[in-house]
Amino acid sequence: MTTFKSLWTAIALILVSGLAAAPALAQKVIVVNQERVLVESAAGIDMATKLTGIADQMSRELEPNATQLQTLGDTLSARTANMSVEAQRADAGIMAQRQDYTEKLNALGREDQRRQVELAQTQERALIAFGTALKPVLEQVMAERGAEVLLSENEGVILATGAADVTDLVISKMNSSAPTIQVVRVRLPDQPQQQ
Repeated sequence: MTTFKSLWTAIALILVSGLAAAPALAQKVIVVNQERVLVESAAGIDMATKLTGIADQMSRELEPNATQLQTLGDTLSARTANMSVEAQRADAGIMAQRQDYTEKLNALGREDQRRQVELAQTQERALIAFGTALKPVLEQVMAERGAEVLLSENEGVILATGAADVTDLVISKMNSSAPTIQVVRVRLPDQPQQQ
């Protein structure tokens, strides 16, 4: 128990002694919370809204096929409800309908996967565009503060004074310089149907 108490005391002393040198260091190092910039800036909000709209549009595009598939499945279930497995296998119409259902179900699954890939690529490109818009803002804040190092609060900064945290300033400047982010839906090229 005393070993842990001694360890914590030593850590506290190191932190306190490090804080004595903080005024000189704080002028050269600044901290930003990138997550807050992404969530609270006008550009981040704009980007999230656009991405949500694209995701909703993708879902709406799949709805007609999903509804048709549901109807086909319900019809098939109702038609075979009182039939034995052997009777179903002997009925060529039911087997054709089941084959059609399976093919459409697989096609819907492939299309859903395709949309998921498109959305992931769209999100990735939007984040790259956001980062591109953010970089000159960060460089400007660093120059204004005379900072040589910019640390991300999200990447493990243990302690920073209020003067070192420039997140609010970055959000304000980002809102002025880049209130929107261009978000363009990625569309994968059509692939030939597999036979």
